Amino acid sequence: MKKIVAIVAFVFLTSLAGVIVKTGLKSTNFSESRKTYVSGCTANGASESRCQCSFDKIIEKYGYEEYIRLTKELGSVGMEGVKTNLKLSQLVSFMTVDIPKICSN
Repeated sequence: MKKIVAIVAFVFLTSLAGVIVKTGLKSTNFSESRKTYVSGCTANGASESRCQCSFDKIIEKYGYEEYIRLTKELGSVGMEGVKTNLKLSQLVSFMTVDIPKICSN
């Protein structure tokens, strides 16, 4: 089950990165970004409370500006970039390993 949650989280993260890159989501638009995240997350089968928790924990750990920057970068470089970029690798690990444990309601 944890592996499935990790895969869903990763797929969602990469799709969110694509949405941010395509829409040019501004880093100052916190509420719209949160809404987009939660909407995409619930569309992948997670509960709304789990999705809200995961967004909050990401922002708590990285800060909003850094989260947007990393997500845009992930959208630009894709999975190959994760292999060579420590910060992207840490973000993906946090989302696929830590978040499912932290937000397990």
